[in-house]
Amino acid sequence: MPTEPAQGKDGRPTITQARVTEWNADGRTRIDKWHQGTAAETVIEDPFAWLETYTPEDAAWTAEQQRKTDDFLSQVPGEVRADIRGGLERMYHRDEIETPYREGNRVFQLRRTADQNHKVLYVYEEGEDIDGVGRAVIDPNEMSPDGTVSVDWMYPSTDGRFVAYGTSQKGSEQSTMFIRDVETGKDLTDSIPHTSLSYVSWLPDGSGFYYMRLPDPQEIPQASEKYMRRAYFHKIGQDQREDQLVFETESVNHGSSYVYVSRDGQFALAGVLKGANDSDFYLTRLKGGRCVQEDFKPIFTTKGAQMRFVGFKDGYFYGSTNDGSPNYRVLRLPFVKLETSDDLSDLNQWEEVVAESGDKLESAKFAGDKLVLNYLHNASSKVVVFDGKTSDSTEMALPYIGTVDISASQDSDTLYYSIESFASPAEVHEFNISTGAQRAVQKKDQVINPEDIVVDQVTFRSKDGTPVTMFLAYRKGLKKDGDNRVILTGYGGFNHSMTPKFSEHLAAWIDRGGVVALPNLRGGGEYGQEWHEAGRLGNKQNVFDDFAAAAEYLTVEEYTRKEKLAAWGRSNGGLLTGAVLTQRPELFGAVISQVPLLDMVTYHNHKIAKLWRHEYGDPENPEHFLFLLAYSPYHNLRPEANYPPTIFVTGIEDSRVDPMHARKMAARMQDMHPEATVLIRTEMQGGHGAGKPVNLKIEEEADMYTFLEAVLGEKV
Repeated sequence: MPTEPAQGKDGRPTITQARVTEWNADGRTRIDKWHQGTAAETVIEDPFAWLETYTPEDAAWTAEQQRKTDDFLSQVPGEVRADIRGGLERMYHRDEIETPYREGNRVFQLRRTADQNHKVLYVYEEGEDIDGVGRAVIDPNEMSPDGTVSVDWMYPSTDGRFVAYGTSQKGSEQSTMFIRDVETGKDLTDSIPHTSLSYVSWLPDGSGFYYMRLPDPQEIPQASEKYMRRAYFHKIGQDQREDQLVFETESVNHGSSYVYVSRDGQFALAGVLKGANDSDFYLTRLKGGRCVQEDFKPIFTTKGAQMRFVGFKDGYFYGSTNDGSPNYRVLRLPFVKLETSDDLSDLNQWEEVVAESGDKLESAKFAGDKLVLNYLHNASSKVVVFDGKTSDSTEMALPYIGTVDISASQDSDTLYYSIESFASPAEVHEFNISTGAQRAVQKKDQVINPEDIVVDQVTFRSKDGTPVTMFLAYRKGLKKDGDNRVILTGYGGFNHSMTPKFSEHLAAWIDRGGVVALPNLRGGGEYGQEWHEAGRLGNKQNVFDDFAAAAEYLTVEEYTRKEKLAAWGRSNGGLLTGAVLTQRPELFGAVISQVPLLDMVTYHNHKIAKLWRHEYGDPENPEHFLFLLAYSPYHNLRPEANYPPTIFVTGIEDSRVDPMHARKMAARMQDMHPEATVLIRTEMQGGHGAGKPVNLKIEEEADMYTFLEAVLGEKV
């Protein structure tokens, strides 16, 4: 455990070395001496550092822990477990749809039938009703008998002839790209490795595309292959090894570079994603569809601000930004300025098209000649159609309060949107921006009757007095008698907005009488840039305080009591539940920490976590080290604390958050509190969550709800 930080001379660093490491003779305990000679000087002894690498010893420990978890869960009667699983199967075994999108004369859509593990890409030909059958183009269910091969991403060509897509195994997201001919349903000979989380932008004639990929590990310094995501050009039929490097960032740790081509093939936009709230844009005129890095001119380089792509139209580039407008506004830049200026990043050279609103602008897209603006109003979608010629705005009527995803094209006045909420799976509507007419074109059978579900939004005050909103979803007839079982879940980070969406496992919980509480924590994006900034870096403690205040509200208002309140979070939300577990254990009757970050002192040395230093901070910076150590769940476990039953959930193939976080936290808690219920579930066929087949989702979630059944009491 850490010692108290030593006081440096005048509180200033006297040497710059961040960390000196020693190992005990047994090779299991690591001693880290951090920031020697500074005000942050700290010595940390880690007796479970050996669990950071997946050695045979670690594998044996993992297998034994899984046996203990299985034994604990087996205490719940079989009929109860069957009931839990049946409820999940009822929610998952349904037809599932995503928003259709148009490319060329074709419409593409991802759909899944009730008996499938993965969604299938379907195509509808021109004039074909999208409520029809369509034709399957890419079916991941046929790629492996056990469903462990998944399609991670896909990008149809502008003319609709081809689809670039990436596949990986066991949720690793380590994609290899292939090109599918839509007409024949066969792959071309092209194959490109190292395309994890790629982006593809096609030339209009389908002869090639710009894409981003990681380098071959043999080409660059060790460990850098996780970060140097650069933009390349690939010509169809050409050997991938001959692909041209088009754009890269100056630093290997600055994030991802990509190139977007205008639909007419005249211009290219290079983007650099450096964080959840930090991006740069560069623009050039293409010559024969090609460009090199030297051709690009900067158009947006404001540090700590973001620009989002909107479109190219009628001689202008359109983008939305939070630079000087925390809720985002839409600007445009005339292409003619490319010929007269080498640096267009001064926003005074841009024209404002849509002013900042009191609501957060999530996205802006062209539909025909008009802009479709998707706002968040009190953390739910509000859609506005904006006519740039008249400056008139018209709010689109939505069927209910929920979360909207929009697909639109400059080539058509008709757009598609999907809408969903806590009790309503996604349904697809068609909207004509000229006439205002809309109709539901894909509305599947409901697995839970929305008329039976109440969705409230309440406001509570956090520790510092800040008002925070929270969604509550439950069945009608709920009694506020303190006797309800409640799942409190949240995220609070990376500018990510938590809005009303359909979750199969949470819907099953609600259907069985449980309550779901979803607060819009600081660190998220629901209320603009300032809301995000209030929950990142040295302000991260606000997120945990917000979540704890939500728990207190639920008990004071008698929705539940401590013994029946479960905290559940995944990824950054797993860090959240890990932090409240160590800071406020008295508030909860159970904690689920799923694919979590928990050791915030060494997190940056594992997997791709260096990319997250903009959000959490850099432990090698003395100031950052101190606020990270102050809340790091792994380093703040206390022998005298009384922790609620806790389960950590991880996947051995997780390429984002290292499973070592869950392993070390579980081991330390078990060592410190051998009498407590501390479990860890490790999925050997999965990763962070993306690409997980339905059958494995059901198995994992059935185990987590069985855990809640065991520790929260009687059946809901």
